[in-house]
Amino acid sequence: MRYPTLAAATVMAATTLLHMISGGAEFHQPIQTSAMEPPLRAMLAVLWHTVTLLLAVQAVALVWLARHPDRAMASLLVAIQICFAGLFLFYGQTMLGTVWTLA
Repeated sequence: MRYPTLAAATVMAATTLLHMISGGAEFHQPIQTSAMEPPLRAMLAVLWHTVTLLLAVQAVALVWLARHPDRAMASLLVAIQICFAGLFLFYGQTMLGTVWTLA
């Protein structure tokens, strides 16, 4: 058992729950009740749920990885998380002037 990977799985599961609870109330629900055109609201719903599923699948993959080391899977999970972090940092800084608003 690789305990650092299991710890990462726990953090990822907590991140998933935080996204579902806080992200839903703070971002997803207001968008869905807004006056935006239905196709835009539908696209944003798909994107929000895609992120939710990606986070959940990554938590499960990390649990599996803690018991079954696999360099390729670990590299893929690291790459996905670096991309997520990069997007949040880039858009937070360029569109909001701070990286903390989206934290």
